[in-house]
Amino acid sequence: MDPTIFATIIGLICNYRQEKGATDAGGHQQFMEWLAQHNFEQLKNQIRDNTALQTGLTKLSRAEHREIMTKLDAINLTLATLLSRVPDFRELTMAMIPSAELSDQAVDILRQLVNSKSSFFFYLRFIGGFSMQLEEGEQIGVTDLRFLDDDLDKLVASRFLSLEENGDNQIYQVTRNAVRLIQTIDSKPQAA
Repeated sequence: MDPTIFATIIGLICNYRQEKGATDAGGHQQFMEWLAQHNFEQLKNQIRDNTALQTGLTKLSRAEHREIMTKLDAINLTLATLLSRVPDFRELTMAMIPSAELSDQAVDILRQLVNSKSSFFFYLRFIGGFSMQLEEGEQIGVTDLRFLDDDLDKLVASRFLSLEENGDNQIYQVTRNAVRLIQTIDSKPQAA
């Protein structure tokens, strides 16, 4: 299935749920009728022809409106955070969701972790300093200590790092999303 169809369906579900409000949005069939009313016949037919898609939409239509909207907001922010670092999408993303931006330092922390081939780093704070020790033994460098905790919090909230607290130690683990982000940012456009 074309990836744009997925994005279209998610967007239309948001529109449908928003239009229906916090009241019961009905089931799968009501969504299909809504698609027909709004002239999305081709998409409606693709859904009708895909049993797995129908099952997913049925489950989604039964979920509570507030819960769905909260999850979609989180997904939206994560996607916007990713797109804020892709040159072709940066200007649009920052105009629409300025809070989505990852700082250069946050991206550099991820880049160092991903390129090290380590799966995690320890973040230790002590009187007079700190240490960000990679699993493979090297240190992660930072450029602006004032915003280090803010950057780490943003990376965790955006699901580019996962955090495990172990007493006074914090262990930040790389996620697949972090690897994909760095690959996307660092990929060079291919010549036509």
